[in-house]
Amino acid sequence: MILKPVPQPLCLDADLLSLPVEQYLHDFRGGLLALPESERDQIVSEVRLQVGAQAREGEAAVQRLLRRLGSPEQLAAQFTLRHELALGVQQSNPLGLLWVLLRLASTSVIAFFGGMAVFILLVAGFSLMIMPIVKIMYPHGIDIPAGAGWAAMEFRVEPSNLVPAGYVPLPFMHAFVVGVVGVVLVGMAVALLRSLGRSLLRGVKRRTQM
Repeated sequence: MILKPVPQPLCLDADLLSLPVEQYLHDFRGGLLALPESERDQIVSEVRLQVGAQAREGEAAVQRLLRRLGSPEQLAAQFTLRHELALGVQQSNPLGLLWVLLRLASTSVIAFFGGMAVFILLVAGFSLMIMPIVKIMYPHGIDIPAGAGWAAMEFRVEPSNLVPAGYVPLPFMHAFVVGVVGVVLVGMAVALLRSLGRSLLRGVKRRTQM
């Protein structure tokens, strides 16, 4: 009678993880609650496979990897940030990207100065964009010094047909041009915001790759 060898179950790398590592992954998954469940499962599986690959070299190699990745909360924050940046870039969501920039301003020089530039452009752009509307609502409420450009314009709270001495009403065509300049500035702000989002996304992807 010939005995056939009993096939042994394959030992997956993920099965070699110790209890502390399993606790790390559990805490890591708990930090991803802001993400959709399907993406959360995919990310945890990705990290588990990477950590499991290190398990071939022993527990010491796994612990070195986890120390490099940081705490579960820090790692989860990086993946959450990656998700938000990717979503903002793919959907061209300026508000979402601006919110991420504000959150990163204290830890990233690029986000800080880039966010300041975007904020200045947006404020200036929106302020100029409403100029034609203000001119329509208050025809005599915007004056400029005689002989000066539209950049020297001044507002009067109470519109009146009496223009102060040395001033002339801002022509509507000038107000329209100012509005167009505002649209251009807002467009520049959005373009800069998307560029910053892509740059930060590349950095976050590098940090989350093991």
